[in-house]
Amino acid sequence: MKLTEQIFLDSLCKDAVSVRRQSFLLQNGHELPVGDVHRMAFVNSASGRELLQGCEIDERFKQAIFAAWGDEATVTEPVPGEQAGVS
Repeated sequence: MKLTEQIFLDSLCKDAVSVRRQSFLLQNGHELPVGDVHRMAFVNSASGRELLQGCEIDERFKQAIFAAWGDEATVTEPVPGEQAGVS
């Protein structure tokens, strides 16, 4: 028996990504999920990019996300004190 952790990039698009971590037990050639699924969501904003950089996932996943996102944030940060949709 061997315990491994796998990381999945769910719903990767130009504006956001959902990162899913799950542990699996390899037994008799079959991967069996064990424990809870852990999810983290990141938005392609200035603060979301900063949070992703500080996240403890392998650099190759970060590189894949930033490759899909490009060099510039696509989501604008809300301005403190303003309500969305109110002018």
